[in-house]
Amino acid sequence: MCYRTEKQLAVAVLIAFALTVESVAVVAQTPNQPVVGLPLQKNPVTEPKFQVSPVDTGDALMMHQRYQEAIAAYKRGPQNSAELWNKLGVAYQLMFNSDEAQRCYQYALRLDPKNSIALNNLGTIYSSQKRYGPAERMYRKALKLDATSAIVHKNLGTALLAEHKYAKGWEAYQ
Repeated sequence: MCYRTEKQLAVAVLIAFALTVESVAVVAQTPNQPVVGLPLQKNPVTEPKFQVSPVDTGDALMMHQRYQEAIAAYKRGPQNSAELWNKLGVAYQLMFNSDEAQRCYQYALRLDPKNSIALNNLGTIYSSQKRYGPAERMYRKALKLDATSAIVHKNLGTALLAEHKYAKGWEAYQ
């Protein structure tokens, strides 16, 4: 997973560390008996001093392949965010729930029709369903918005090759 800023990376590391420390404390603890060496009160070192957004929490959970928990975190985020709906779609797609992923990508596109990432992701759903015509249309729309995207060119090439449009497919790969 790529982080655009150092703050995003720092938040992901803090969340990952907090999840790890919390998991160790829960597993190691027996009922009514504290774990030796683990503090009973909150530890200021592991407690972040700032509020972590649901989107950042979801991103960190996605990084650890905890997709259901990431979906729950994203659902607590701003519902008018195309980026959030796209991330929800990715989580559902990674859980092989194509119908829900498609619904999320389409909603992201209702919120932001010029979202090239959501267009590409919707194209991948269509490709996985062997609906190459609609997939090709989504990839071409995405390329109109971001002509330099290597992943969209690759996905377009793959869809064209699957349709036996070899010359156009190899051209898209170029």
